[in-house]
Amino acid sequence: MKERMFEIGDILLFPSETFHDIEDYVKEVLGEEVTSVIRKLLGYKYCHAEIYLGNGYVLAAWTNGVKLYKLPLKLLKEVHVFRKQLPLMPEEKQKLLNLVPKYWNLPYDFTSYILNAYYYLFEKLTMIFPLPDLLADFKTKYENKQEMICSELVARMYKEIGYPIETTEEFTTPDDIGNSKMFVRIF
Repeated sequence: MKERMFEIGDILLFPSETFHDIEDYVKEVLGEEVTSVIRKLLGYKYCHAEIYLGNGYVLAAWTNGVKLYKLPLKLLKEVHVFRKQLPLMPEEKQKLLNLVPKYWNLPYDFTSYILNAYYYLFEKLTMIFPLPDLLADFKTKYENKQEMICSELVARMYKEIGYPIETTEEFTTPDDIGNSKMFVRIF
């Protein structure tokens, strides 16, 4: 991997049609039929988000928690990389790096993952059927800063350096990041 291709703060989004690790986990728990229905109903473009920290390292929330790891070269051709439209200043990049110990090794938030899927599905259904927003109150009240899902990790880190992506980090999805006007896909 060539360091000049990436900058600290770049966001790696994993396309749903290419990466199935989280979906495979859901399939183990809920079965093939339920997973297939969820996939079709949700129709999400991205299934996972990570943040690049320099020297080939990324910070990511996986089912085993928030981990720092060296980005495998084989992923470079498969992930979509987004960068803030107005590039981060050196001091903002340093702030991001300083946040790593705060988030590193936090456990994965399975409750948030399930709630995000339900809420995303609910939003899709309300486009077809007028339904009362039964989860709106819960969405504004649920927050667990001691456990993370992937896109929440990215959203919290960006908020802490002064760039909120969504109004609630807990319910930020990888698609929300990819659709944000704050970022542009660089490759």
